[in-house]
Amino acid sequence: SVIPMYLSRTPVLRSSSCRCHVTTSTKTKKPTRKEAIKKASTSKPKPKPKQKPTPMIPEEDDGLSFEIAITEDLQNILSVIPEPEQNDIVERIVTWKGKLVGVPKGPERAHIIHRAVDSALEQEKNAKGEKPASCRKGCNHCCQQLVFVTEEEADILYRLFESKNMHKDPEVVKTVLAQAAYEPHQALEFWALPKAKSACVFLDQEGLCSVYSSRPTSCRSFQVTSDPKFCSKEVSQQDNSEGFEKKLSIETEVIASAAIGLEGSAHDSIPRFFARKLQAKE
Repeated sequence: SVIPMYLSRTPVLRSSSCRCHVTTSTKTKKPTRKEAIKKASTSKPKPKPKQKPTPMIPEEDDGLSFEIAITEDLQNILSVIPEPEQNDIVERIVTWKGKLVGVPKGPERAHIIHRAVDSALEQEKNAKGEKPASCRKGCNHCCQQLVFVTEEEADILYRLFESKNMHKDPEVVKTVLAQAAYEPHQALEFWALPKAKSACVFLDQEGLCSVYSSRPTSCRSFQVTSDPKFCSKEVSQQDNSEGFEKKLSIETEVIASAAIGLEGSAHDSIPRFFARKLQAKE
C-alpha cells in the first residue's frame, strides 16, 4: 500500500548564519539534477523511520539565529545535487525564514506564505514546457489522509470550523477525535481507513473543499501530473500505482521549509490540532 502524498516534515535543525552549505556523503554515483527531480516526482512516499536531517553547517555567524527545516522532497533533492546548487537552495530558505521571523505570529504570517506559494505555482504553470497538473475540481483523493499544517494555519481553519458550527455537531467532533488518535508515524494506517473515516471534515456533500480559499500550504502545493486514478485508495492499496507522478515545485518546497519551525508555530496534523482545541474547551 502506498500513500500518494508527502506526509511529514523533517526534524528542524539549528542554524546561526545566512551563509550555509549542506554536506552530503555517498559512495554511489550521483544522478543528475534532472534525474533527481524526476525520481522525487515519481516516488511513492511511505512513512520512513526517523532519520537524521542532512547537516547544514554555517560558514560564518552574522548574529541571526533560528531553526531551519527541510521538507522531505527538498531534502531528497539536496542530497544528490551539486554543492553550489545546495547552497543556493539553502540560502533561499534562510532568506525566506528571515522574512517570516519578522512577521508576528498569527494569521497574517500564514496568509503571506499562502500568497507566495500561489504566486510561485502560477509562475510555474505558465512556464514553457511545464507539464500541467491533472488535479481538477471534485477530485479529492488527497483529502483522505492526514494533512500536516502549521499552528497558524490550524488557527485559521479552526475559526472556520467554529463559524460553520461544526464544533457543535457530535458526529463531526467524533470523527475529528477518532482521526486525531493517529500520530504522524501512523500515516499509512490512517490511509488504510475507509473513506468515511479518513475524509477531511471540510469536504462537503459534493466532495468539494468548503474552505478552499483558506486551504493550508500542504494542500496548495500538492499537485500531480499523472492520471488522478493513481491517487485513489483503491489503486494504491493494490500496490499498483507505478503511474503516479507528483508535480514537484522547488520554490514552494523552499517556502514550505522556511515556514516550518518558526518560533511559536508548532507543526502537526489538522485533526490533532482540532482535538486539542476541542478538549481545551470542555
